[in-house]
Amino acid sequence: MAYGRQVAVVASGAMVLGLAAGVPAVGASVPGGVGAAVIAADNSIPNKTKVSFYVGLDRPEEAAIKRLRKMSDPTSSSYRQFPSRKKVASKYGASTKTIKAARASVKKYGLKLHVDDTGVFARVSGTAKQMKNWVGKAVGAEQVPLPGGTVTIYATTASFPKGKAEGIREFFGYDVQSDFGGATSSLSSKNPPYDGVQTGTPLNSCLVTDPELSGYTYSVNELRTAYGLDSLPAGPKVAKAARVVILAEGDGFSDEALAMFAECFQLPAVSFDRVDVPGLTGDLPEGDEGDLDVQVVHSVLPAGSKVSVVQTSSVDMRDFLIWSTAFSLNKLPDVITTSYGSCEPQQRKSSTVGITMTESVLARLSLAGVSMFSAAGDRGSSDCVNNETGKGNTRLAVDYPGSSHHVTSVGGSRIELTAANKRADEVVWFGPAAAPPLDSSSGGGGGTSILFERPWWQPKSVTKSSMRTVPDVVAHAAETPGWPVVTVFNEAGELGLFPVGGTSAATPFTASTIGLIAANERVKGRPALGQVQPLFYHLADKKPSTFFDIVTGNNDVFDKGCCAAKKGYDKASGLGALKFDKLAQRLPKP
Repeated sequence: MAYGRQVAVVASGAMVLGLAAGVPAVGASVPGGVGAAVIAADNSIPNKTKVSFYVGLDRPEEAAIKRLRKMSDPTSSSYRQFPSRKKVASKYGASTKTIKAARASVKKYGLKLHVDDTGVFARVSGTAKQMKNWVGKAVGAEQVPLPGGTVTIYATTASFPKGKAEGIREFFGYDVQSDFGGATSSLSSKNPPYDGVQTGTPLNSCLVTDPELSGYTYSVNELRTAYGLDSLPAGPKVAKAARVVILAEGDGFSDEALAMFAECFQLPAVSFDRVDVPGLTGDLPEGDEGDLDVQVVHSVLPAGSKVSVVQTSSVDMRDFLIWSTAFSLNKLPDVITTSYGSCEPQQRKSSTVGITMTESVLARLSLAGVSMFSAAGDRGSSDCVNNETGKGNTRLAVDYPGSSHHVTSVGGSRIELTAANKRADEVVWFGPAAAPPLDSSSGGGGGTSILFERPWWQPKSVTKSSMRTVPDVVAHAAETPGWPVVTVFNEAGELGLFPVGGTSAATPFTASTIGLIAANERVKGRPALGQVQPLFYHLADKKPSTFFDIVTGNNDVFDKGCCAAKKGYDKASGLGALKFDKLAQRLPKP
């Protein structure tokens, strides 16, 4: 089977979401709760149009965080003693009294209230006229054309309902209806490769017969061996127990490309099913990001594993909804990975309400025992610069949700291998511009949060900052030798194998390997790992080390003075690169 000889480099890092990501903004900005949502002042919709908005419900946030700390502390007697999802919602979600009061307050306007499984928020549904009467302002709509489909955004400029709203803490006046019934594929960048050195030995793959491509691309077996995956249990019981979820927030994946990838690297059968966020119809259009995520996960998991891909459109700012959709799957995930994010200044500008509601959902996922991972970004310590255009503010900035206390932020490194595919060295990823029209370099995200204080598990001995710092860990993200991905490369829709770079590869690799370790724990009759950041920092100073300490390089892509690698923790490489085989051996028993 032909895989093509293109050796283009695709920068596939943490992509900025929503209208701030470069989707044309139309109309006027909506102030208050939704910020960057846009509608035109005179673009109101017919009174009978069905629309849904979202409200955050009163909930015991302090009690949830207190319980979470005990369960996440490796030195605690409560370590990894996770309650069921039902108990999480009943004890740390909205109370029956709160829900009853909230439902009664919207019912007066003819609206219906549906409480999410997390107990954090509820969907309020009705007609545009009913919603206007409740919030005091009209509901507007805009249609945004996207490749393969059309997205309709409903929004209101109201920041909170004008009427009595008992039990309601936040209001999110924004809804998205996406139709991708005509989904298409997007093309990968096709540009000359950048110099890189292939130091390992590709085996059992189509790269063996293609020396040119192999020179720019690591093979699956090389990276698996280097990071210690070969010794991890991967039998039928582990496969059956594996629970990995990918969040696809704009790009879909091709089943054909996935099959070609598996054939090239002689990988066992792993199944991927698509799950839509409410309001999404049809499959997302294929893109290199979507293909990369599923193929990297496939390269990790054993035969018979099943993976869920939760999909939403690129303009959907309801971040809390995609995470809660993962919470509500038939089987609770052990790990969730996302390669998407937005820099904190843009996220804060677009919706502080959305951040608050998302944080509450993330806390409930952590309480239930889910490990969550997010790409740190591909613009070094200035991650407000857009990946697609190379434009944007070069101020120091990190990505959300990677900066959340509940999420492990995965940065980027460049690994060098011996001929036996062992790690010879690993340095901070900092490479040339990935492709025109980009006029600047790329590098793994890192720096200091402006949204979140330093979490309890990130001690002063690690970072003296009073705020959360990222990344927590890193993995290979360099463009050359890059990660291999099969994706579309021409107008005819033909597929080719390309080397790619970015924390979008490092993140699903890290997350799915943690999922593999968690599945093995489940086989042994133990719970999953839950919030792993406290475990990582707990193990950081233990000997022998669970991490390869990266002491060379920086991610200061725009010469802003941050950040350089050094001995121990730093904001360019975090704690370093995980030795996954050592981690599996050193897990504290719950």
